[in-house]
Amino acid sequence: MMMPDELMKNFIPSGHPDVCEGKRESEEVRREFLETFDVGGEVEGRVTRGEFESYYASVGACVQEDSRFESIL
Repeated sequence: MMMPDELMKNFIPSGHPDVCEGKRESEEVRREFLETFDVGGEVEGRVTRGEFESYYASVGACVQEDSRFESIL
């Protein structure tokens, strides 16, 4: 398991396209990112390996080029 603080060490919401374009605040993107891991109506306050892998499997399905996927990671 991973605690949200550990996960967020490498997440940089200021690089999100909506933040760069001034459409959203960094904090909103950060919060939304963390909420994607709380599935099934249960907020646990931690991220399991399965939740992490499921999230990036979904992201990977939307990205056509490997180099783009690597830059997202």
